[in-house]
Amino acid sequence: IVLSLCLNHVDQLDSLVSLSTDGMVDRKLNVALTRARKHLVIVGNQALLSQSDIYNSLVRFIRKNGGVFTEITVGEYF
Repeated sequence: IVLSLCLNHVDQLDSLVSLSTDGMVDRKLNVALTRARKHLVIVGNQALLSQSDIYNSLVRFIRKNGGVFTEITVGEYF
């Protein structure tokens, strides 16, 4: 699964997050994470995502478990 969490500005985090009624679970993120059987690629701006408590937890989890972060400057490929 390829999950796009691309943002241009921190204000867009509100439209990305879809919390459950108790505010504990991001429903869209939960579906993406639980559907991935073999491999999950997440594309997004780590610095912006880290400003959300939920996505900051995800970034820390990925780092702790050996996930890979690659920074790409737009000018490098476009």
